[in-house]
Amino acid sequence: PGDIIVPLPVLPQPGVPEPPLPACFPATRQQLMDLSSPDVNTLLEYYGLAPNGSLSKRRAQLMAFLGMPPTR
Repeated sequence: PGDIIVPLPVLPQPGVPEPPLPACFPATRQQLMDLSSPDVNTLLEYYGLAPNGSLSKRRAQLMAFLGMPPTR
């Protein structure tokens, strides 16, 4: 159960409907670790985060935002 990822809602903006969750959103930690660079960028941008650094740094950024502990 600790491996399941629950999407966080984006911050609401008055009069703007919440955008749909990107199709690439992973269901598990392993799926997140297997995401391609463009998919990681898509998810960071969905949450309003700037994708910076290497792929591993961007994955760590996404994991931290989603409240996931760092990889072991």
